[in-house]
Amino acid sequence: MFTEINLPKPSEKLINLIKTVAASRPTNIGGQAVHIDVQSDNVNCAAGEFFADPEVSKLALLEYQSYFYNNLTPLIGLLRNTRTDAPASYAPHSDRIRNVGINFYVDLGGSNVSTVFYDKHDPEDDLQGGHNARYEDLTKVNEYYCNDSTWYVFNTRQYHSVENIETTRVMLSLSLIGVNAKDVHKVMKNLA
Repeated sequence: MFTEINLPKPSEKLINLIKTVAASRPTNIGGQAVHIDVQSDNVNCAAGEFFADPEVSKLALLEYQSYFYNNLTPLIGLLRNTRTDAPASYAPHSDRIRNVGINFYVDLGGSNVSTVFYDKHDPEDDLQGGHNARYEDLTKVNEYYCNDSTWYVFNTRQYHSVENIETTRVMLSLSLIGVNAKDVHKVMKNLA
């Protein structure tokens, strides 16, 4: 589900570049609105987005492409709490386009942030994925607390959320291109 993998930590140059790009990126209110529309009013939804930056992509590919058979797409992920009075959630969702996510957390976004996985998956024939779900429609199956020195791999078709975001969670996310949903577990086993 959410497994540590043994990849080297990004270089200080790459980490500093990600921090610089993240700090200058405006808040994606549209990424927040899609979650607000689905959740009840008492959920503080984080503003979230994953985007490519040419310089980050170039450096990340130099550092990591040789570890994988599949082509990688490096992305920066930002999950921002836009309020100061309550922790935020990046509410339950499945990822779009990709089936496997590999994340390194540059900033955890708080002292007690967790990734929660639920009992539902996108169907394997859903080529786009990227659905949002209400908390009330899901059952929690696992919860993980990450650190900022380890890589993690997970099946992005399984519904997941990020809870207790106090500030901004910043990550380098490597997407494996060309991995079918039916091969996700095989890929994860090979990476673990």
